[in-house]
Amino acid sequence: MMPDGKKIYNEIAAENRAEYGKKSIPTISFYVAECMEFPSLGKVYQCRSLEQAVKRYRNLPEELACMGNGIGFTIKDDDSIYTGDFDLVSANRLDVDIINSIPYYRDSPLVQKAIEDIKRLMPEVKILEPVQHGVQNPKERKQAR
Repeated sequence: MMPDGKKIYNEIAAENRAEYGKKSIPTISFYVAECMEFPSLGKVYQCRSLEQAVKRYRNLPEELACMGNGIGFTIKDDDSIYTGDFDLVSANRLDVDIINSIPYYRDSPLVQKAIEDIKRLMPEVKILEPVQHGVQNPKERKQAR
């Protein structure tokens, strides 16, 4: 007699607090790092909301700007390989092109809302949008650096 696969799966899923056929609900949180490239070189502040992260970012001491301060987001999605940290704002720039080059982030309502909220909350941030058809004006290229 063959064991019931669905029953066995449900038992294993119950042990792991998951249910057969149910998808996890992705969540997003934010952090501010004094050094986005190497977070262990400075302090990292976990934030519950993007507004709190923006406030913390703006309150970082000016002398730490040379470390590449930034705001990042953390996606938690048990059904995705993209669970983890990613830069949202780094060195006072929002690189929409890089974020949206990752299909999961491009298609995530949470990430896209964070991008729109940053544009609203931090109008002073330099926004790097995708280049259309691979053509970029040389003047714009110099300004993006």
